[in-house]
Amino acid sequence: MGKIDKFRECPAVGRRIKPVECGQNRGKNYACPPECPHCPWAVANYDDFLDIEGEIDTKTIGFFIDVVGKDSSREKLRVDSTDGSEEGELIFQSACYREFFHRELEPGKLLYDLWREAGWKGLTRDEPFLAGFKTKVRPTLLEVRRVIDDLQVECADLLDESAGVFVVCDRGMAKGALQFQCLMGWVAAYPFFSRMHGSAYTLPPGDEPGLDLVRRHVRALGGPKNGLISDWLFENFYELHGHIMEECQKSMKAMFRNTDFKECVAVYRLTARPGDLMLDGREDFEPTDPNEESLKKHGNHKAYVWLRTGQSQRWESELPEALRGGLGGPGLPIWGNMRVFPKRVEITALSENHFRPMQKMVEAFFGDILVFEKESVSDLAKQTWPEHENEAPAQRRLAVSTSLVPEGIEDVGEVMQEIFHSHYKKFLDDRIPALDNMTPREAAGRPEMRDRLVNLMKGHLQTMDGHSKKDGLIYDIGWVLDELGLGEMNVPARAVSAAPSEDWWEEVGEEEFADRLQSGIADPEGCRTIEDFPPIAEYFDKLAPVLLNSKEQDSLILLVNCAIGVLLPEDVVPGPIEEAEMIRAAETVSEQIIPKVATDLELTVPIDRLIAISVQPAILSFAATLFISFTKTNKLAGLISLLHAAGCLQL
Repeated sequence: MGKIDKFRECPAVGRRIKPVECGQNRGKNYACPPECPHCPWAVANYDDFLDIEGEIDTKTIGFFIDVVGKDSSREKLRVDSTDGSEEGELIFQSACYREFFHRELEPGKLLYDLWREAGWKGLTRDEPFLAGFKTKVRPTLLEVRRVIDDLQVECADLLDESAGVFVVCDRGMAKGALQFQCLMGWVAAYPFFSRMHGSAYTLPPGDEPGLDLVRRHVRALGGPKNGLISDWLFENFYELHGHIMEECQKSMKAMFRNTDFKECVAVYRLTARPGDLMLDGREDFEPTDPNEESLKKHGNHKAYVWLRTGQSQRWESELPEALRGGLGGPGLPIWGNMRVFPKRVEITALSENHFRPMQKMVEAFFGDILVFEKESVSDLAKQTWPEHENEAPAQRRLAVSTSLVPEGIEDVGEVMQEIFHSHYKKFLDDRIPALDNMTPREAAGRPEMRDRLVNLMKGHLQTMDGHSKKDGLIYDIGWVLDELGLGEMNVPARAVSAAPSEDWWEEVGEEEFADRLQSGIADPEGCRTIEDFPPIAEYFDKLAPVLLNSKEQDSLILLVNCAIGVLLPEDVVPGPIEEAEMIRAAETVSEQIIPKVATDLELTVPIDRLIAISVQPAILSFAATLFISFTKTNKLAGLISLLHAAGCLQL
């Protein structure tokens, strides 16, 4: 057996040292470089950093209570507002950062000044060193420049140009951030990266630059008209958030209710045979396979995507000018859909502007073969945003029957890239209201229009980044930036991961659920279980003994097997999964849910929240229901194990 090496290489001093020497001197006497594998605040050791930071946060509240008293701390931190809602969480966070890092507790001294004078009472090991950096937490407006990987994001501080471009480490931010998106939040600079604290919120996209939007709202709330606004933000962060979101909601409501977003259906009696319509072979009717939901709802039929090409292209003059031409590219643009039954035909569209020309074309193309019977037009926009404030918005899931790309296309990425290329080729010569009705090419030649052109293209890059994240592909419009002389905005594209797909699981009705469950009981050998997914099974084997006793471990495996056996499609074969990925997924969920347990909330509250953010609510709701019955005596252990199960199942 080899002898254990009790020394480690120290790049800071250029020699081998013992771990105890490392722990006693790093951050104080030894300047750790970012590549040191033992430095807990290096990017590579981000999880160690989070553990230390979490301890500091907990001890910060404890020290604050010691200084101001328990009753006063509850009032100052607005603890009574922490009702588990996002709004309550934001109120509490804003109060914490205001009291900890901005308001003086003694003349000229903040909380952390008093703590430093007290010798960082209660802090141990690396905590005093990192606490010194937490004193720099400040509210600010960040603009995302690019996502480096699943942890690091390059950002610019729009309230502090001198900060330049810097790296923010935050897995949640890296997962959802879009290029040139603006976020309001709390940030602090540590030795090798910056870190977001608490909850950040994104500014609504639009023609108005993010900084201009924030300053306008600050002025509207009585804040500084010019100059620095950081001090004002410390005191009014929550109020600013509410003011911006209220305007955003009103704007979205007005915009949405004025859109032509309508579910339009017309039914015709078929007086001849379906083949007499002679749709097969026509350029403007693309056959597609009806999905299972459509067959179940409407019965057997043939389905077609009605394209705005061939004979149907002549009817584009019936559309408003802004809708003519479409995006171009394969499979586009479209009018709507057609369903052909043995004795009737239905046409559908999600816009009345498209629906009315379709009805005229039915008369022109098919004459007496189709006899109009009835139509329905449902205003989906008004159902979603009612006219009266006391009306509840419609809660329903729309089955959108139209598609940009007809089914059956194998390389969707290539098709979409062609679509976007065609769109932006036209865009370069379109007259844009935000550019004083100039075309982007014209604006590129006018120095005084450069800032407005840059802001316009930031919005487009953010939109394209969103498409890329959603589809798991890279849609590149760098050539557009080059043509407009904005090459400096063209950051390297990075490979993206597809958003979780609901194809991984399936909803089942009550009867089918009972049938599957009964089949599993009668024939357990024929049911899929966790053993069909070796990486997950192996992870559970390692996880369960650490967190659970044997009874809880058995119940956890039982619920996962039930969920998999009952709700998972038979043909699903997940790809290879690394243990580190599963741990990260579980931690991401845990970060959002576990803090709620500290306030002794009912178990159903965090579980409901977990289900709401899960990509597989059917599996998790069933698993959670089973698990609750086994974990009444140990809420935290039960919740942690459920969270880890969720992390595994979400992949």
